[in-house]
Amino acid sequence: MKTPHFHHGLLTVFLSATTLLLQGQTPSDAYVLISPDTGNNVKGVMHITLPDTNTIAAIEVKLGSTDGGHDLANYTFSYDVTGSLPAGYVWLREGFKLILSIGSYPVSDLQFGRVRLQRNDGGWGDEFAFVRN
Repeated sequence: MKTPHFHHGLLTVFLSATTLLLQGQTPSDAYVLISPDTGNNVKGVMHITLPDTNTIAAIEVKLGSTDGGHDLANYTFSYDVTGSLPAGYVWLREGFKLILSIGSYPVSDLQFGRVRLQRNDGGWGDEFAFVRN
């Protein structure tokens, strides 16, 4: 009787695919739109394109007037959980697009945004960064 022989290359492909699935939680796009200036304040609406809608536990959003800053918006909220946002924040999901109202904040010529997704297993995906000017 022959012993089954497992091909090493197949194992490598399987493990690589598993690793990519665990690390692949990065938004494919994110940007912020702002309302007209009303007395040195604007209202921001962040648009985030999600890679999937089933394995996300939380979403972290940061918006700053300087690169790496988060003085305009800084919040992590539970994904698809009603009531997990602070006052002034509202979200709506349409398929893979998440639309997040991030409230009012001071006018800034440049806005540096960052979005990260937390997986259901607790790990974080890579950060998606953007600049609005």
